[in-house]
Amino acid sequence: WKLANGESDESSTSITFIRDFSGCPTGITCLTKVDRKGRFLSGSKCGTVMLWDSRFNCNDSEEGEEESQLARKHQVLLATFENLMRRRVDTIAMIDDGTYVRPTDNVDWTMMAAVTKKAAKEGSNSVQRAARERQIIACSLQFASITGAHRTVKVWSVKHNDKKKDEKEEMTVGENVAEIKLVQELEHDNVVESVATMPGKSMLLAGDRMGSVTLWKGIKNVFKRGSPKMWHCIRV
Repeated sequence: WKLANGESDESSTSITFIRDFSGCPTGITCLTKVDRKGRFLSGSKCGTVMLWDSRFNCNDSEEGEEESQLARKHQVLLATFENLMRRRVDTIAMIDDGTYVRPTDNVDWTMMAAVTKKAAKEGSNSVQRAARERQIIACSLQFASITGAHRTVKVWSVKHNDKKKDEKEEMTVGENVAEIKLVQELEHDNVVESVATMPGKSMLLAGDRMGSVTLWKGIKNVFKRGSPKMWHCIRV
């Protein structure tokens, strides 16, 4: 949906439907924004997390182009990470939005670095093919998640799938552009019911059902508990 002020009356607001996103296997339990480039994550009742690109417009390619047929169908759903948890995903909190580069993006230092890396690893033809088929050049992020009645906060790392493909092999619709890895489990004394992060600062807050809030600080990609005297709050 898109919200906009009325042209004649600034106090009025118009709501316009833009598009919907389908494909989640079960009911969606949480949503979180990843970055300003349109990515977002959804969590579901079956423990599956999905990565989406809300910017992609299926009609933004010219009709009649043979290679554009793939572009019309591809890259709204970037990746599906099935059964990350045994139960429903209650909360997803972003830790680091990482990088995200599409061939149609504006040229900046992030794109130049990603293109240079891809060309060095796979050859210049791979960059041309990525532009033609609108493949994702770089995709990474880090997030935390919790599920009901558990004392653990799980930290996940998502990185671009760099597996090189044969030049004749076609991209599969719905194929994951990134891989996910469980990098750390943060154990608590009581059941964790809420989690919040400070993106870009590697800091995570976890609140439990007994009224305690614990701060975790990321040091060299490893989260450690903050000082109890400074960052551990007890309900009084």
